[in-house]
Amino acid sequence: MKILQLCNKPPYPPNDGGTRAMLQMSADLAQAGNEVTVLSVVTSKHSVRLQDIPEELKTKIHFYLVPVDTRIRWLKLVKNLFFSSLPYLAERFVSFAFLEQLKKLLKENSFDVIQFETPYLAYCLQEIRCMSPAPVVYRMHNIESEIWEREARQHGFFVRWYLKLLARRIRVMEMDFIKQCDGLIPISRRDDEKIKEMGIMIPSCVVPYVPSFPSTQESFFCEYPSIFFLGALDWKPNLKGLEWFICKVWPHLQRKYPSLLFHVAGRNPSSAFAKWCRKKGIVFHGEVADAAAFMQRHAIMVVPLFAGSGMRVKIIEGMMHGKAIVSTSLGAEGIPAVHQENILIANTDKDFIEAVSSLVENKEWYERIRKQAYAFAHRWCSNENKIERLMHFYAHDVA
Repeated sequence: MKILQLCNKPPYPPNDGGTRAMLQMSADLAQAGNEVTVLSVVTSKHSVRLQDIPEELKTKIHFYLVPVDTRIRWLKLVKNLFFSSLPYLAERFVSFAFLEQLKKLLKENSFDVIQFETPYLAYCLQEIRCMSPAPVVYRMHNIESEIWEREARQHGFFVRWYLKLLARRIRVMEMDFIKQCDGLIPISRRDDEKIKEMGIMIPSCVVPYVPSFPSTQESFFCEYPSIFFLGALDWKPNLKGLEWFICKVWPHLQRKYPSLLFHVAGRNPSSAFAKWCRKKGIVFHGEVADAAAFMQRHAIMVVPLFAGSGMRVKIIEGMMHGKAIVSTSLGAEGIPAVHQENILIANTDKDFIEAVSSLVENKEWYERIRKQAYAFAHRWCSNENKIERLMHFYAHDVA
């Protein structure tokens, strides 16, 4: 099959959950014998040139990168607020250059499937329908409007009012886009069920993100009982959750276990946050060159996430590395893990203190949780051939 993949940021380098999930999909489809073309927006935040992509990757996947200025312009934001029904987040991605490159690809190629990786490129759908008979599918990483509905709850009156308005606009755009697609590929079963509960009954195929398994020997070597956080530090839900943990949970753990260290890593931290983060017992690493190696060195992963939506890629990767994980319910959303079997769920500061303490004080309990997490990830990610199911879905359900 010839597959066109439309992305709102370049899949390479794979330095966050979204880019890793997109690149893994591209690579898996190419490995299965498909001809994969990626057309991606390049932003100032996710800036990459074609020559930065490894030649080995470019021999398997055709990349087309289009620079788009998505920076927030306050005058445009105010104008959008009063004179548009389109969410400003989506308006920022509208680009004549991107649309022209898409039209060129559609004119020169006969694609069998066109796969969106984001609803923010929905403005391209009309042009696609005019130029190509190929079925359009949406690979849903999360329910985008949920992210902003949850984010709104974290703020004061004015910001909360604006974010609720933004979330409503995104919900309308997102659901309208899904209804116009021929198929849906959610990353989590929970999101698939949510869409069906909303009455949208288009064909769907749940395909979770499945990273490559590390070797067992490497995975289980770590400094016990160190704890760690790993996540993008330019994403507000991560930042707010980490700040909450450092303020509400870490002082209690530090008093109980004076020699315990909390390792924090993530890309794009502000200099102010990096400075604020350097407190007693906290080792701030900033962006690490090898996230897998960082995970392997430490024992207990904390995921204090109170906003956002979709499956947390980091939790799956942590389980694959044999980590004991303490997460909020929202952080583990979309992953069918079981509390006190292969993960510990904590939603308050008291819950986090108790959960982390149980793993620090009882190594046998820690070993049980991390090994069962590893076994769960192995079963969940390996029991089905996801690309084989996806190819069947493409050929029989949306064609």
